[in-house]
Amino acid sequence: MPILAFIFLFLSFKPPEDCGGSYRWDYKILIDPTGWPLINKQPKLKTIHSLINISRPTVLGKQRTPYETWKVTITAWVVMLGKEGDSDYHLVLTNQSRTDSLIAEIPDPSCDKLKHFPALKDKYQIARDFVVNEIDDPHSSVDELPNPVKVKVTGFLFFDKMAHGKGHAKNGIEIHPITKIVKVN
Repeated sequence: MPILAFIFLFLSFKPPEDCGGSYRWDYKILIDPTGWPLINKQPKLKTIHSLINISRPTVLGKQRTPYETWKVTITAWVVMLGKEGDSDYHLVLTNQSRTDSLIAEIPDPSCDKLKHFPALKDKYQIARDFVVNEIDDPHSSVDELPNPVKVKVTGFLFFDKMAHGKGHAKNGIEIHPITKIVKVN
């Protein structure tokens, strides 16, 4: 192998344990010490409108904020879908009139950091299978769906970076991770 090819491969290698993500990653995939014990918590029924109007904390970092302990269930329409560089499925959810939106994401269950969390891996795999089988196979870009799909989504609140992609909420709140998603008629 030529030395330049080897150097390119070495420099482009990402360790498997990071799954490509970095910003508050353990909180995003629910494996932080205060996160994974929340998995069996009963969800609160919420609306997108109520979630996007929560005040964003001024400091985010190496802690789970009180809102990020909330397990929520919302009914929404998936209007955009894609697969991000960190391998998360990225869904843009809106209310029926499309006046409010937020991002919801499903982590990659093959992420090395999840190897000791089989219950989470199973939930993420089931949710991703639903997306592929009932909505569409996510592409490498976040694209508008020709026909929005009405779903009920359950997962945990997470404050991501502001303006984190198409469909982000004005306060940066997301449902990340989604632990359950089903179609609603």
